[in-house]
Amino acid sequence: MTGSASDLDAICLRGLLRWLGSGPRSPYGGPVASVRHEDVDVLRMWWALSSRVGALAARLVARPREVSPALDGFRREVSGELPGPPDAAASVLLQAITLDPAAFVVTETSATWLSGANRVLAKNLDAARAAVRAAALHARGGLFDGPAKERLALLDDALRVAPIRELLATPAGRSRIEAHERRQAAKARAPLYRLSWDCASNLAGIDALEPESVAALLARDTLPGMETWRKFELAVLLEAGEALAGATGHPLVLDASFAPGRPAAKVGDIEIRWQRAIPQRPDADLDPGEIKAKALASAMGVAAGTARADIAIERAGRILSIIECKWFGNPDSASRAILEASPQIVAYARDVAYAQGETADAILSRSLVALADRGPAPLSAGAPIGCVGLSDVGGTILGPWAAAVAAA
Repeated sequence: MTGSASDLDAICLRGLLRWLGSGPRSPYGGPVASVRHEDVDVLRMWWALSSRVGALAARLVARPREVSPALDGFRREVSGELPGPPDAAASVLLQAITLDPAAFVVTETSATWLSGANRVLAKNLDAARAAVRAAALHARGGLFDGPAKERLALLDDALRVAPIRELLATPAGRSRIEAHERRQAAKARAPLYRLSWDCASNLAGIDALEPESVAALLARDTLPGMETWRKFELAVLLEAGEALAGATGHPLVLDASFAPGRPAAKVGDIEIRWQRAIPQRPDADLDPGEIKAKALASAMGVAAGTARADIAIERAGRILSIIECKWFGNPDSASRAILEASPQIVAYARDVAYAQGETADAILSRSLVALADRGPAPLSAGAPIGCVGLSDVGGTILGPWAAAVAAA
């Protein structure tokens, strides 16, 4: 039976929580890597791209007057006219010292943006902008590049709202938020401040790697925001990584920014690449049908470029295995998906074999076709090629495949 998008969300969530050391243990029994600073940075990026942070920034831009000043009282010494209520005890002491019966200590009240609620609001937006800027720099062209650019523009607009800009321009506004300011922010009842406090609480939980906070972020925002076919590829990538971790004894280390040009994951000296570019072999080694297809595309104004395998497993630049993923919603589409995947993965294997001086059959014997539903295809691993479905993910079915890849 073809899995649903919710099944994919659950599988990806389980794998991502295992990567962070807070999910159930992998059935493959591989070790778990310690959480790195880079991993927390990725979580902060996902938080900054979340719907709540977006709603907070959008509300501030649309309703800047919802930022409320606080009344701040400060004491000063005056003589003559009283601009505010006097402090009797302090005034008596001042008069005794100065011998001026008209000297008083008074408390004056003025409006200020420097309140706990406003500071938490400003720091939220500033932290989100820093996280998105880092993502835009280090994950350029990757999975989150487009959303990061859009969110950065919105956050810049929010931080240009006058009270927030003025607050962050002062040393006091940029200083660390104290406990009493957090209490003030938590008690604020205005919708803008309630949303701000929710975002701040979520970020605190993520920084502390609280499993509930991380799981809520992934389940509520990160995974639902991905296309279904991408989630399927991610689920297969995580499953393959866990299988390789069990086979090699090295932990799965994920680069969850998924930036192009970098491995999406590493397991010891093995790299797992998502959307790996595979150059086509020269025309002299192409079949007549391949040459004809290339010529037809060129005649229609499209030059044949470098193909991209969904997932490639490699070591020191040598591709060990290729995984072709096919997602579809109707189980009746399984046969068609197999017919589409077969020539694609064969072409990839032949291109790789030419570049590496190997046989395509050897590469295919370590490769996989991953389907939303296997349909008529049997579950298999090994020659001539492996085939798995979404319903097979979550067990230990990729153990033999991982052992063969690790030994290659």
